[in-house]
Parts: sequence; C-alpha cells; structure tokens
Amino acid sequence: MYALIVPAVAPFVLLATVMGLSWWEDHVLPPAEPPDAHTLLTREVAGS
Repeated sequence: MYALIVPAVAPFVLLATVMGLSWWEDHVLPPAEPPDAHTLLTREVAGS
C-alpha cells in the first residue's frame, strides 16, 4: 500500500517545496537591488 502512496504524494511535496521557497524569497530574503550603472562602468574600465 505504501508503494502506491509515495509516488502519488511526491508531486504535492515538490509543489509545497517550490511554494515554500517562493514565500521565503518574497518575505524573508532582503530585496535585491540592481547594481549602480556607474559602478559597472568603473569595473569595466578598471578591468577587474
């Protein structure tokens, strides 16, 4: 009987994992700020 339950539940576990990670990204992690254009140009000119 457990041999049938595990494959049937696996997609829901994966879905819950993805939804949990999405929630974590939206509510826990700090927002990502785009890098400053001046900083990018300075790095390109400096060659680093």
